[in-house]
Amino acid sequence: MKISPGSSGWIAKYFSLVDQGEIILKIPRKFGLKKMKMLHQVFSQTGIVYGYPIGYIFARNIDTTEWTNREKIKFLLFESLLLIYLVNQEKQPFSRKEFESHLMDFYKQHHSSSLLYLLKRWIDFSKEEQQLEKILNSRVDIRSNIFDDDWWTSLLNNVFCFLDIILFDEFLFKQREDALSSYQDYAEKVLMASILSSQSDNEIHPSEKSIFRVFLASSDLPEERKSFFEQKFEKGADWS
Repeated sequence: MKISPGSSGWIAKYFSLVDQGEIILKIPRKFGLKKMKMLHQVFSQTGIVYGYPIGYIFARNIDTTEWTNREKIKFLLFESLLLIYLVNQEKQPFSRKEFESHLMDFYKQHHSSSLLYLLKRWIDFSKEEQQLEKILNSRVDIRSNIFDDDWWTSLLNNVFCFLDIILFDEFLFKQREDALSSYQDYAEKVLMASILSSQSDNEIHPSEKSIFRVFLASSDLPEERKSFFEQKFEKGADWS
């Protein structure tokens, strides 16, 4: 079973494999396990929580030997968002069109800076599925001038991908259009926690600095907020 998340039309290919029965969209819920515990268990096992793909949700037998690391996390993000939709709509027959429409509505209101730029300049909403592919690609890409070389960035994924999953659940389950405004608040809290953790022993180690840089690049905050947190990291921080 093959699919190429780096090529145009991969979402259509995914659903063609669903139609052929090679991918089965069955919610992996153990008997008696409530929604949130089930989702946490599934997402922890796939690695999406950590921004590092170690397994998939529905496409268990997919051939990933020729995939890049970014293609793997992009595919996993897509399946994770699909699982959120299926769980929230499990009493209704699955509709690919409705899923894609809900996902587009969600991302149209997303508050990450690079995605807002993409939506304003490059998105043609008449080609929904192709645009979703561009959006997902944008969500996993963290290339940034804060890194010294391409080799380093080529090994990294967006560690904030999991925020998209949390917010999509709120967007669907609570019918809250304002859920997307929480993105920056969540991202900033994670950055502050990372800063406080690295400074807990009054000494910043090189590995801690590297981890912070990954989180900062993944946060997709406006440049002035990134500068604010860089200064906090260098000079010290508190929760105020």
